[in-house]
Amino acid sequence: MRSRAVRVTCGILSCGAILAAAVFIFYSEQQLGGRRAAVRAYDVQARAASEALAELAAGQQAYVADGQGAGFWLPKVDATRDRIASVLTSLDETTTSAASKASIQEAAAALAEFGTVDRRVRGDLDAGARVMAANLIFNEGRPAAAEAARHVEAARLAERAGLDALESDRRRLEALVLGWAGALAVLVTALLVTRGRDSAARAAPQRVSVPEAGDDLLIRPSAERRLEASPPSGTPPLAAPTGSGTMPSLQAAADLCTDLGRAADPGDIAGLMGRVAEALDASGVVVWEASASGADLQVSFAHGYSEDALARMPTLATSAQNAVAAAFRTGILQVVAARPSSKGAIAAPVLSAQGGIGVLSAEIRGGGEASETVQALATIFAAQLAAILVLASDASPRASAGGA
Repeated sequence: MRSRAVRVTCGILSCGAILAAAVFIFYSEQQLGGRRAAVRAYDVQARAASEALAELAAGQQAYVADGQGAGFWLPKVDATRDRIASVLTSLDETTTSAASKASIQEAAAALAEFGTVDRRVRGDLDAGARVMAANLIFNEGRPAAAEAARHVEAARLAERAGLDALESDRRRLEALVLGWAGALAVLVTALLVTRGRDSAARAAPQRVSVPEAGDDLLIRPSAERRLEASPPSGTPPLAAPTGSGTMPSLQAAADLCTDLGRAADPGDIAGLMGRVAEALDASGVVVWEASASGADLQVSFAHGYSEDALARMPTLATSAQNAVAAAFRTGILQVVAARPSSKGAIAAPVLSAQGGIGVLSAEIRGGGEASETVQALATIFAAQLAAILVLASDASPRASAGGA
């Protein structure tokens, strides 16, 4: 009953994380949609203001054009200038960035300068100084209108850049939230699956084989199944972990899974092996990668072994009678019990859609190989390593040594 309650609680937690992520992304997309609509409206108004400023300059030049009458163009220029001023006021009220607001204010100042020049032009026209009026139009009026148009365009581009930056930030945040929710769901699912397998194993006990001296990962042919309960006659029962290490928190395990999933450079991956060893309370971990033919396994990454020890690690035939080869062949976690003269060990298969591609093996301190938590974490980390080994399948083997 208690196990059932734990499974239900974990299921609710997983579903809740996914639902929360979905709700966040939904509202985030709604906000982005509203901002896009506002920027589109801003863009339309800014373009209309730029076109009106071009009409304003042309209308003022028509004051002194042959065949044109100032009486027709004077009220038209006044109406256009008022319309532009109204659009600039609206743009100033709806702008969202400091850069675009400053540009709109500069455009308004240039429009005011145009109005000052226009009044001087009209004074010269009233006085009959047509040449002086023309000089003011082309030397001061037209540049003022062009300057206002440049500032309006700068404001439009600043608003567009602000939208692009906001959308980029939101996309990164959405990806982060979705990644955390997915990692939590995968971790909870893996724990539930592991508990289910534990229950099945207890219902149908299997035998644990004792490793031979000098080979901590050796198992017998009859024990190539998951090794968890009912040790054979004469073999002491597996004890709970007694080492000084402590099991990692769920958050720490999730962080490590996230970092493994994001690792791409071999150096980064090798550096994470130390954290894998710490999470499992292991004195050493090895990632074995299958050859292209699938006939043998070789060291790809390692931690906790000296360079000399790594050099002596052989290429393992997948048909060999040991825990690493058995994990690869069966796709089932293999557990080797600790002995007074040797540590216990775990070998977790690394599986892809095409089948086994490698094995994660670890030498566990203090009898911790019997811990369901250690076994579950080894399974989770092996699952995370699958994508890494698929990407590195064409690369040459790599190994890095680290302190125990």
